Amino acid sequence: MTYNVLPGGGLAIQHTQVFRPADIDLKQSSSSSYIRTIPELIEFNAKINPNALYCVQALKPRDGETTKAEQVTMLQLRNAIWQCSDDLRGCFSGLDDSNVSSSDQAHVKPDPVALVMDSDIGLLIHLFSLLSMGVPAIQLSARLNPASIQHLLTTLKAQAVITSPRHVDTGKAAFETTSLEYGRGGTKIQVARAFEDYLSDSKEGKADAADAKICWPRHFVGDSDRNVIILHTSGTTGLPKPVYQSHKMLLGYACCHRRTETEDVEGLNLSMLPLYHGFGLVVACLALGIGKPILLPPPHEISTACSTVALLRKHKAKSFTTVPYILEEISKLPDDEGIAPLKVLQYVACGGGPLSVATGDQLVEKGVKLLNHFGSTETGPLGPFMVPGKGYDWHYWPLRNDVHVNVEPSGIDEASGQQYYQLSVTPFGWTEPFVLQDRFLRDTQSSTPAFRAVGRQDDLLVLVNGMKVQPKALESIVSDSNLVKAALAFGEGEFEIGLLLEPSQPVEDMQKFKTAIWPLVQKACRQMDSHAQVSSLAHLVVLGPGESLPRSDKGSVLRKEAYQQYERRIRRVYSNEDSERSVQTVSKPGNGHLEDTIGAMIRGEMQLTQPLEPDDDFFELGVNSLQVIRIQRGIIAIVKESHGLLPKEKITADLVYKHPTINKLCQILRGHTLFNINGEETLIDDYVSRFSLSQEQNGLTILLTGSTGSLGSYLLSHLVTLPQVTEVVCFARSSRRYDDVPASLVKQHVEAAEQKGATIPSDLRSKVAVLQGNPTAARFGLTSGAYEGLCSKITHIMHAAWPVDFQRPLESFESQFGFLQGLLQLARDVRTKRPLLKPRLLFVSSIAVVGKYPMIYGSHTVPEEVITDPRCTSLGYGKAKLVCERILAKAADDWPLEMEVSFVRAGQLSGDEGSGYWNAKEHLPTLIKISHESRVFPRLDGTLSWLPVDVAARSMVELLFSSGPMKLAYHVENPIRQDWMAVMSEIAKELGHKPSCFVEFEEWTRLINQRGSTDNDSDSGLLTDFLGKEFQHMSDGDIVLDTSRARKVSKILRNAQSVSSQTIAKYVQAWREVGLLL
Repeated sequence: MTYNVLPGGGLAIQHTQVFRPADIDLKQSSSSSYIRTIPELIEFNAKINPNALYCVQALKPRDGETTKAEQVTMLQLRNAIWQCSDDLRGCFSGLDDSNVSSSDQAHVKPDPVALVMDSDIGLLIHLFSLLSMGVPAIQLSARLNPASIQHLLTTLKAQAVITSPRHVDTGKAAFETTSLEYGRGGTKIQVARAFEDYLSDSKEGKADAADAKICWPRHFVGDSDRNVIILHTSGTTGLPKPVYQSHKMLLGYACCHRRTETEDVEGLNLSMLPLYHGFGLVVACLALGIGKPILLPPPHEISTACSTVALLRKHKAKSFTTVPYILEEISKLPDDEGIAPLKVLQYVACGGGPLSVATGDQLVEKGVKLLNHFGSTETGPLGPFMVPGKGYDWHYWPLRNDVHVNVEPSGIDEASGQQYYQLSVTPFGWTEPFVLQDRFLRDTQSSTPAFRAVGRQDDLLVLVNGMKVQPKALESIVSDSNLVKAALAFGEGEFEIGLLLEPSQPVEDMQKFKTAIWPLVQKACRQMDSHAQVSSLAHLVVLGPGESLPRSDKGSVLRKEAYQQYERRIRRVYSNEDSERSVQTVSKPGNGHLEDTIGAMIRGEMQLTQPLEPDDDFFELGVNSLQVIRIQRGIIAIVKESHGLLPKEKITADLVYKHPTINKLCQILRGHTLFNINGEETLIDDYVSRFSLSQEQNGLTILLTGSTGSLGSYLLSHLVTLPQVTEVVCFARSSRRYDDVPASLVKQHVEAAEQKGATIPSDLRSKVAVLQGNPTAARFGLTSGAYEGLCSKITHIMHAAWPVDFQRPLESFESQFGFLQGLLQLARDVRTKRPLLKPRLLFVSSIAVVGKYPMIYGSHTVPEEVITDPRCTSLGYGKAKLVCERILAKAADDWPLEMEVSFVRAGQLSGDEGSGYWNAKEHLPTLIKISHESRVFPRLDGTLSWLPVDVAARSMVELLFSSGPMKLAYHVENPIRQDWMAVMSEIAKELGHKPSCFVEFEEWTRLINQRGSTDNDSDSGLLTDFLGKEFQHMSDGDIVLDTSRARKVSKILRNAQSVSSQTIAKYVQAWREVGLLL
């Protein structure tokens, strides 16, 4: 049964359509296959299995939600990749999308691009995009330290790093101690767009054309081309070693399956594996190869036993793929909470590290279908995913039948007499074999080859969570001390590592020796990855007088023998008793100082240099799963020294996950229930109350230009009323840096707005600030401090400033182009200073840009898209606006990851609905004035689409603050059109004129020109020149701005009404009050 997604985005449902997998033969040359790469497999599925479910991405609930997930079909995946590739196209060098045979040996691949991203669907979208473009992709673990990242970037000559916003600092840290150039022709950092953006575009059909192809012609070179995806291992020098893999290796991931009759192949598979590791990528590719959709946990959340079980139950997963640590934690839960949801699964696959025999046996005895899985970064997966049958022994993993493996005896175990084996594998895409460093035993009872690893022949330590540690660098640094003769790391199968220390001189006081050597251990750990840390003095095992580490004849420390000799002492390090003592000595907290004690302990465990506030969320500051265990142990140690606090038995890792601030932890430790224990309703209500937008929270700061103009005044008036807006900074042109005191400037802006009927309540005027600067000067002529301050608070830019003069030529607007350039640079500088923020810029354009669109394109309706033909406008005013639109379109292409930009073409804006204010200097009020004075009105055919300026302002703010990604082009005009003559008759009637006052437009023009030449009326001359050339075809319905895209975003625009007789009467009254009409 295939799981298809409902059109409305509902839960996946079973559908009778069977998933049709592609026919992939890994033993044949790809030259004879129509599926050679993962991108080609994605295109195949988008065509053949478009509605099949690829992935369910669980999301962190917000605003009182209990669960949330994003579902992705095969077609939506293809479309998201298409859109992402389009975004990345302009970011890298060396790209070649020419339609030339991929077999052309002269083709040179671009330099690789590294990914340091959250483990979610966004990483897969970016990875598959790079593969489809032929750009080698470097998969970097987010847990690598800066030195390791720098090593890989340098070794691989990476041209760019794509990073999730929360990993920007990790990426930048790699540049701080190296000669790598950052952003100046060397390696660049690109901040990735949120995956929700691409999925939203996909679901809207932005890339839903049947012929949309993601595969560039030269993305595939050949089966032996291993410069496709670059993974990494821990290496043998303490620094990670790159591992180059081919397209065929990834197809091997997609085929890593052995079908059985009882398996629901298309059942949802929960994967707790990091996608930046090879094991995690296997399930991501397997979903493409056999149609087994993956369920991914929420990004940048540390998974626990409880959260994992909750995901299994909520989404009704049929299988589960994980690392040993999660399984061991689940096994500790009560059976009805942990084992029960595992028993109903078709299989539970475990790999990435050794699962303890006790845990595995316990799970199998209680009915869990446990599947052992094995592979390496070099070889890929060696065991298939399958439903274990009768007689399957979970201690062994079955060997795939489609890989080339050579099995050789490699000695006998002296204690048991069992035969050891060594495996050498020729991985897919490789021409030479790779010898695994593990030692294997073979299952003699199995009819098919099956093996289990029983240790390694190298020095690598594999932790219980599957993370690998190469300890040589740590051991070498510590051994260099004159206090230490030898150091040996341990921790195989545990959560963290420790050190066996052989002192250079006999030691009587062990604690004193540990204290003396501890600073050097800490220094050495700073050279290691975050999962390879010695956390405390309790993890140092010091050998006493007469004890030594076993050595070979050549004097080398024998690792395996040392572990066997000191096994009992190593075990004590990880026992419960020593776990409680594994934290540095803590002071006994007094009643009022528990927060201080807990805070000091957590700051130490997280190695924070900045203060940790009582309500700071640990996980937002980057705490990892290892640190959670240490914090748990630290709390247990503190509780033991206190009275009246929560019993130590109740202090679990889950307690830390659920109460991730100092205040919450201390409340729960004192026995206070934070929320209603009888249900989640109170908790939901509390979250809704605390996290809904308010004036004090989630503050937005808007830079507003043109704030003293008619539209600008109403933008200002509306923005300050919004609770999510903290401040509106009005840009004011000044020839000097400081002309007036700030209070005077604010007062001037408030008064200017109120003169136009745009009221700003006195209690909201504190939200208004004024910034004076030179719009065409670098950084607007501001001091460095003032400009940096602006970058520190701006979130949005609304650019409404523009001189309204239809007589000016294009060349006279050059200063406006410079102003826009400065605002775009400001947006980039905001992003640089605050990488977690993607600023938005909205430019107010005009219908004048498309004044002659029907003549050029033969259609009266103008679409909401970029116009490139300059013949669409004849006015310098319109051509200048067109230049700005084109500048913004280029910015959207060049800097898609740094800012969102958009322009809105405004139609005819009329006066305010409330006050009736309509700027008397605009052409329509002037037309009314001249007609009234001459007592003749033009007979205008067609329709008009006046939109009151206050309505337009509110609509544009909705576009600026839209919840989804902004589109490049919008239109704002009244979607309800009115008859010109009906409106003009209302105006004439209000002014006391009879119906006979109307004459044909040409006659009216002649009479007005005659009157102007007689009275030297400059208004008449300029107006009739404009009216004769541009007015009729732009204002009589000959041009209709399509507002369908804007109306989807703007509720205000969707609900817009025609201009009423009452509003027209207000316009006439307002014109009389300002002296326009006598």
